[in-house]
Amino acid sequence: MSNMESNVNTRIRQRLVTEFLFKSGNISATTIHSKLQPVYGNKTLDRSTIQRWVQLFQKGDFDLHHKERPGKPSTVTTD
Repeated sequence: MSNMESNVNTRIRQRLVTEFLFKSGNISATTIHSKLQPVYGNKTLDRSTIQRWVQLFQKGDFDLHHKERPGKPSTVTTD
């Protein structure tokens, strides 16, 4: 498994744990982040990422995939 695949898997795992803790009760992004740190160490995502996910969850958005946004290309092409 490549380092990039490992990072993606770690990110998805943290997203799923964040969703689980969010659904388990009224847990703040800061508390969720502090629970992730002992498990993921220096691979723990930024608290701001966890906060953004919690805000999406509060709106009912549990989609794991990135949504297209204006001005952001959905694909990359190189020569």
